[in-house]
Amino acid sequence: MERLRRSVLFLPGSSQKMIEKAARSEADTIIIDLEDGVSASQKINARQQATTALKSLDFGDRERTIRINPLDTPFGRDDLSMVVQGAPDALVIPKVNSPEEVAEVDRLLTQAEKEAQLPVGKVKLILLMETPAAIIRANAIAGCCPRISALIFGAADYSREIRGKITPQRLELLYPLNQLLLAARMAGIDAIDSPHFAIDDIDGLIQQAQMAAAMGYDGKGVIHPKQIEPVNRVFTPSLEEIAQAKKILEAFEKAEREGVGVIALEGQMIENVHVAIARRTLRIAQKAGLLP
Repeated sequence: MERLRRSVLFLPGSSQKMIEKAARSEADTIIIDLEDGVSASQKINARQQATTALKSLDFGDRERTIRINPLDTPFGRDDLSMVVQGAPDALVIPKVNSPEEVAEVDRLLTQAEKEAQLPVGKVKLILLMETPAAIIRANAIAGCCPRISALIFGAADYSREIRGKITPQRLELLYPLNQLLLAARMAGIDAIDSPHFAIDDIDGLIQQAQMAAAMGYDGKGVIHPKQIEPVNRVFTPSLEEIAQAKKILEAFEKAEREGVGVIALEGQMIENVHVAIARRTLRIAQKAGLLP
């Protein structure tokens, strides 16, 4: 686990005020958007503003990322070459359809890193999986480049392309959600759920986040500051979960010291899988500042 990505905040690169506010927010990852959130007339200005923000603003421990435009648009390649000068933690690549597209981004990024005098491989990739091709090829895409650190499901674009609708229960999205999650786990990277676009529907947001967390997702996209705290809360272990994880590790360590082969805690058999889950729970709690 490199870092927490419980809440992944999207904001338009054309708004200096929003970028400054995001830098002080409780979001784990900041995505300054140069693509869908910016009109064509503002894209060049947003690119320059995002690069300046990377160089001048203090984002603290937050992950600083830029969503560039696709390479096959008039803006994508210039986005990449300019924003790398600000040394972002990662580039967010939209509408990925194949490993070959990722390879081209990797090639251009390597060149841009050299020109910016950055170590090759420093800037990671976060891929937006929002097309049928991306979901069908998820395994190949997720493992095709060592720069890739996370996959984000783009429910809105995916549903549009398959001519479907998103319902409150999201049963129609179970296949792509599971496909993306499995691909991420096979590649050893994070899986992030799509944002909930009804900004004032906090109950619906929590329901979606709880579903994603139960499936195994690491976090969820957010599009408004009011969504950050509920999402962080869902993807952060509760005090009860932390206490139980400590008990499991204590029981496991005691059994190891005493050479006991079978471990029981409160009437439940403790196996290696429970120990692994407990250790991950405590790592998340520590990164969230709940443990020293």
